[in-house]
Amino acid sequence: MSYEKEKISIVIPCKDEHEGVMKLVNQLQFQDIINQIIIVDSSDQPLQLKEPKVKIIAASSSNGPSVGLARDIGYRYSSSSVILFLDADCTLPDGFMQGVEQGIRMLNGSIGCVGGPVESEVNASMLQRYYDHSLFSPFPRYYGTYIHGWSDMYKHHHPSTSNLLVKKELLERVGGFHGGYGEDLDFMLRMAKQGFLIAYIATLKVHHNHRNTFRSIVRNFIRLGAYYPRTLIDFPSSPVLIHRIARLAFGFAPAFILIFTYPTMTIPSLLTPFLGYYLLRVKNVKAALLYTTLDCVLQLLVVPAGVLLGILKRGRLVEKKVKKRSQS
Repeated sequence: MSYEKEKISIVIPCKDEHEGVMKLVNQLQFQDIINQIIIVDSSDQPLQLKEPKVKIIAASSSNGPSVGLARDIGYRYSSSSVILFLDADCTLPDGFMQGVEQGIRMLNGSIGCVGGPVESEVNASMLQRYYDHSLFSPFPRYYGTYIHGWSDMYKHHHPSTSNLLVKKELLERVGGFHGGYGEDLDFMLRMAKQGFLIAYIATLKVHHNHRNTFRSIVRNFIRLGAYYPRTLIDFPSSPVLIHRIARLAFGFAPAFILIFTYPTMTIPSLLTPFLGYYLLRVKNVKAALLYTTLDCVLQLLVVPAGVLLGILKRGRLVEKKVKKRSQS
């Protein structure tokens, strides 16, 4: 099936991000290629926005659905065959709609979705730009093109649902998005396991308002660690997860042990390569020191703590299921 002449639906989850989502709608609403803009709003104060193409779906404001569930709710209201998922705190650079058109042309045959780079805002702080430069960023930053499947997803960071074009029929076929953290990787693994391919193009780039406090970054990486156990249980043979777990086990675990065993020797030898990398990349001593420190703290302490929390949470869920079965 060809989607070239199809108009698309946009799905945007929104949780108390009214200013950002209104700016995004202003960038989108006059584009002929767009059929409708669906906003799943779980804000404490309901979003007030009346535009011809905009449909607001009110979700519960008490904590609200997870961003994955919000996307899942939104696409089911779509009347289009192609869905573009965006985040409420994204802005679109010049040329983005040409990237959308290019992506739509690629959605044929076995290609199920198309993503692109996620970059910080132009006026982002030094801390926010950590996501642009870190070796361990949770956002894709590759400025090329690739098409991957189940066996070679590990070669690049998978696309983000911050800017993802997807066939609606594919979403229905694989069951949409789940409600936990890491919903983008979970969706792509389910899709790839069924034989569909993941495409990525640089022209689909968006600017994202990244986390701007140390506390919010720590919480982000704890959640990243927490989804590994569940995803590994659901997809034990996934090459991308095996690759990531191997990196954690054979890279960071020994470093963690050595730091506490031989700190005076290990810490300088560990920090020097990272510091050199960031000095070459950002050419700013203060930023290089900050990013090196964040990498070490997040990868040696925060992510493992998240993995442990994920294991404990998974254990509690299994225990509840066993109790229910025994009582029935």
